[in-house]
Amino acid sequence: SRKQRRRAVAHLFDGLAVRVDRPTVIGGRMVSAASGVVTVIFTYLLGVELFNHLGRKDAGRIGLLAALFRAAWYWPIHYNRVGMEPSMVPAVSAMAVYFVWRAIRTARKRDAVLAGAFTALGLYTYPAGRAVPLVVALVMAYHLFLVRDFNRRVARNFGIAVVVAFIALIPLGLYFVQNPNWLLLRMQQTTLPTLGS
Repeated sequence: SRKQRRRAVAHLFDGLAVRVDRPTVIGGRMVSAASGVVTVIFTYLLGVELFNHLGRKDAGRIGLLAALFRAAWYWPIHYNRVGMEPSMVPAVSAMAVYFVWRAIRTARKRDAVLAGAFTALGLYTYPAGRAVPLVVALVMAYHLFLVRDFNRRVARNFGIAVVVAFIALIPLGLYFVQNPNWLLLRMQQTTLPTLGS
């Protein structure tokens, strides 16, 4: 269906969950619940990574506080409980930003590859996932223009992340070239009525 083409990853994982648990209520919500758990874990890891300069102990406390807030917040619980596709976007966003930050700090190619892969994956989850590359671009811009700790290894990792993301997005890009009306459809559906058009 049209909806499935736009949210390929969510439906792929839903299909795998149904194969494991058959078409049941629990099977239909497994992916959403797992996304919530992954988001909490990567919120913790991201907090530790972002505040690593304060020391492992303080960074761990900040990461734990962020993860607790994420786990107890009403909206994530709601979306993860009812089994909706938007629950995958925060998980992919947290993973993308975490690996971008690690790629900058550790200069490891593996982190750069994962950063590019999760950035691209965001666009395959749900229309709101199109904001994931924007968030990653802001992190990169912050590092380039405000931190100004730019060296050859960081530049290489940025390049690797961009190339991996570009390659992963080729199928989706081709689909939007062939079906340009789908690119902004969801945004038009949600913004035009709000603006009273």
